[in-house]
Amino acid sequence: MEATKGLGILRSQRAQKNVLLAFIYKGGSILVSLLLISIIIKFLDKENYGVWLTLSSIIGWLGFFDIGLGNGLRNKLSISLANNDREKGMQYVSTAYASLAIIMGSLFLLFVIINSFLNWQKILNTNIVSESILTRCALLVFFSFGLKFVLDLISVIVTASQRSALAGLINFLTNVTVLLLTFVLTKLSQPSLFNFVALTTLSPIAVLLLANFFLFYKDSMYSSLRPKVSHIRSYLVKDLFGLGLQFFVIQVMVIIIFSTHNIMISQIFSPAEVTPYNIAFRYFSVVTMVFSIILTPYWPAFTEAHVRHDNQWISGSVRKLIYVWLLSVLGTVIMLVFSREVYRLWLGPEVTVPFSVSAGMAIFVTISNWNSIFATYINSISKIRLQLFNSILTGIVTIPLSYYLSKYTSLGLSGIIIGTSICLLFGSVWAPIQYRKLITNKAKGIWNK
Repeated sequence: MEATKGLGILRSQRAQKNVLLAFIYKGGSILVSLLLISIIIKFLDKENYGVWLTLSSIIGWLGFFDIGLGNGLRNKLSISLANNDREKGMQYVSTAYASLAIIMGSLFLLFVIINSFLNWQKILNTNIVSESILTRCALLVFFSFGLKFVLDLISVIVTASQRSALAGLINFLTNVTVLLLTFVLTKLSQPSLFNFVALTTLSPIAVLLLANFFLFYKDSMYSSLRPKVSHIRSYLVKDLFGLGLQFFVIQVMVIIIFSTHNIMISQIFSPAEVTPYNIAFRYFSVVTMVFSIILTPYWPAFTEAHVRHDNQWISGSVRKLIYVWLLSVLGTVIMLVFSREVYRLWLGPEVTVPFSVSAGMAIFVTISNWNSIFATYINSISKIRLQLFNSILTGIVTIPLSYYLSKYTSLGLSGIIIGTSICLLFGSVWAPIQYRKLITNKAKGIWNK
């Protein structure tokens, strides 16, 4: 009992340290992102920026074709480290890198063939950028995103080892690099969508290459997990993908729920309307980011506590997270009240964001953060079958509902996010129920799968 209590205290201290450091890094990343948006809009103009956002969101779907391998690796590696089995951990890491590299390489070769047949001007509903430039941009974004997803496994590894703040540091350094190079680009180049795309997609790869090299070769904690060809185990692919496939389906539904927003806005309204929508999303995502900073260290910590049957620590931690959520609701309301003034100070009078869009984002953030508390625990112990079915149902309903509310009611642009928020309410009900059943060891049937 004393040993379990001691481990719980250590686990809490690690989580608190990660949260504190992550706040510093994420705070810096938020500031950098806000500065970057202002620079980009002035450099590209509103419609070019909307084209970039839509293009990146479409090709960003590529990230979900790791078949959930990243989340599968996070859980399996956390269990290996909790059991002090670093040899097994190295095998999982090596197999994950090899598998994801093969997946992304295959998808890129397929995209090279398909890309020449795509009409990007029609897809993006724009004619201000030539088809040849859009085709080259799409090819470059696809290549760099694919390579980034492989290299970004290092963030999964540091998170699984309960050092999630390191992932925040890597992201911060990436954002700073993009900001500095974008600023230089605005001084040395005429407005160019292709130059901007090349800079913002290739510079993160350089940072991730350095992070992989430094941690695997210079940090003793991770050198024993360094991926090696000799440690690739084909039989572990089933281990990673068996769990990962369920995460994959959930992630595909997340694509449908979120990434189709920009496409719907471009088609129902125009690419220019993507910009105010995205600005409101980024503004209120500050709350989501802060909440995510707090939640992230708890995923591997919940996994370790579950392996050690420390349900008391888990329930106490969830209770604290609910109190934090209540504070986040207050913060969201304050942000909504002052949103117009903030937009004006941030971006000037050039961009107008309807208050109804801001209100819809505030509702969405509140519901999403509530769901995230319970999803973090449920995901960490791999009891995701119910979440799988819920995500499929939500994905099926959200597009027609959001489309109807935005096109055929007076809600307009805000109908997109309100439709999504309504669909998220399903998870707000069943997830707390499943958590309670799991933590009290009363979960049976689908509640325990």
